[in-house]
Amino acid sequence: MTTKKVTIIFFSKTGNIKKMAEAIGAGLKNESEKSNHIDVNITDIDKVQTETLVSSNCIIAGAPIHYGKLATPMENFLKESFLNSEVHRGKIGSCFTSYGVDIEGSEIAILTMVQIFLEHGMLVPGFGDGPLGQFVAGALDEQVLANCNDFGKNIADLTKRLKTSQQ
Repeated sequence: MTTKKVTIIFFSKTGNIKKMAEAIGAGLKNESEKSNHIDVNITDIDKVQTETLVSSNCIIAGAPIHYGKLATPMENFLKESFLNSEVHRGKIGSCFTSYGVDIEGSEIAILTMVQIFLEHGMLVPGFGDGPLGQFVAGALDEQVLANCNDFGKNIADLTKRLKTSQQ
C-alpha cells in the first residue's frame, strides 16, 4: 500500500485551533502507527509550502470564527492557494473551526471552506460534530480534544481507503 500524505493547515490567533490541529494530528498518527501508511504534516498557514498541499492526499483546514464568519487569513489563504482546481481533484478536504463565545457562525465558516474544497473537486466527508466538519463552541476541554482525536482517526481510515490518481 502506498503511503498517503495528510496535511493539516491552520490559522490560530489564541492557540485553540493549533491545539485542535494537534489533537486531530494525534488521531491520524495513532491510526497510522497501526499500518504505517499515513504521513501527517501539521503547519501554520504562514509556513505551508504550495508543494506540500499539491502532494497531499488529504488537506484539513482549521481556523477560528471572527465576527460570525471564517477568519479572513484562512479564507484568503485557501482562495489564493487553490487557484488550480485540477491539482486537488479527488483529494479529501475536511475542516474544523472554533469560537470563544456563544455566537452563530460555525456553519458559515465550515461552508466557506467546504465550498472552496468542492469547487476544486475535493471529496468532503460528513463526520465530526456537524455534517461537514468538526466545530467547537466555547473553551477547549478534554472532551473536545478527544472528539478532535476521533475526528483524526476517522480521516485516517478514510484516507487509507481512498484510491487516488496520485498513487
